Amino acid sequence: MGACGAGPFDNDAALDFFTELEEITSFSVIRSKIEDVITDDYLEIDVVQEAIASLAILTAIKTNDDRLLPDFETSSLENLIDLFASKIDDNILSLCEDAFGIIKRSDDNELYELWLDEDDVELWMAHLDDLEERLFT
Repeated sequence: MGACGAGPFDNDAALDFFTELEEITSFSVIRSKIEDVITDDYLEIDVVQEAIASLAILTAIKTNDDRLLPDFETSSLENLIDLFASKIDDNILSLCEDAFGIIKRSDDNELYELWLDEDDVELWMAHLDDLEERLFT
C-alpha cells in the first residue's frame, strides 16, 4: 500500500493524485475522485484516499488554509483558489456531503477496514470529521 498515515496526504495515492492535479489543473479531476466513492460498489484503498485528498483540497480552498495541502515546491493555495474557488458550489458540496457519509461507513470500504485492523480508526475518523466540519462551516 505504500506509506499511510491518518492525514489526507499521509499516503502515496493522495500525493500521486496531488501531483497529477498540479499537472492537469482541471476541476473535473477533483470531481471525478469524489464521484468515484459515490458510484463504486466496493471502495478500494486508493479510491478512498484520492477522494479524501480531493475533499481536503476543496476544504483548503474554501478555508484558505494551506496547512491542509502537501508541501510541494510547485503547489500554491493561491493558484488553486484562482483555478477552482468559483467551482465550489452547492452541487459539488452536495457530492462532498454524500462522499463523507460513504467514506465513514465500514461497508465495502477497504481503507476503513485497514484502519479498523490497525486499531486507529478513531484517529482516522477524527481527521475526516475535522475536514467535514471545516468544509461545511
